Amino acid sequence: MTKQEQETNFLPREKVGRYPKEGDVFYYKHKHLGYGYGVVVTLSEGSKEGKFWAGALVYLYDNFSKELENDPKLNKNKLVLPPTCAFFYEFSSGPFVKIKNIKLKKEDFLDVNCFYDLLRKKYFDFFSGKEIERVEPCGNSGTKSILYIDALISEAKGVPIAVNNLTEDRIKNGSKFKNW
Repeated sequence: MTKQEQETNFLPREKVGRYPKEGDVFYYKHKHLGYGYGVVVTLSEGSKEGKFWAGALVYLYDNFSKELENDPKLNKNKLVLPPTCAFFYEFSSGPFVKIKNIKLKKEDFLDVNCFYDLLRKKYFDFFSGKEIERVEPCGNSGTKSILYIDALISEAKGVPIAVNNLTEDRIKNGSKFKNW
């Protein structure tokens, strides 16, 4: 059993990974949910306000299947999580595996990619970097590890959360991961 299998609900990748590109449609395999899908919206070296570390802004869709789909449905109005900034590692060595690359169109994007800055206690739009009123869906600022993303997806879908050094105390205390 790999370390990834021990610490997450994500199953080992079947292909060698690489650095993500904007428009990459990808899958991950979740032991309780099957295949899940996402798209790389943009790559970030940090937002204009500096609220993110380097990573990929991704949409993770509430679309799961038992068999891998080569042309999954990507509905921006049906996300399993709010827009999320994932480490590049999740594509090169983590569970995210490219299916194909598409040219993203304006209609593929949410009108606002809202994030909450935990330090400044303000909401902002990822692309403009400007302070805004909260708009759903709204994520938390900061680039997320696969442990965190796994816990959020598992919590959102009501399946068991993998126990690891990130989740163990929160599971014992009954804390919700979406409130981090």
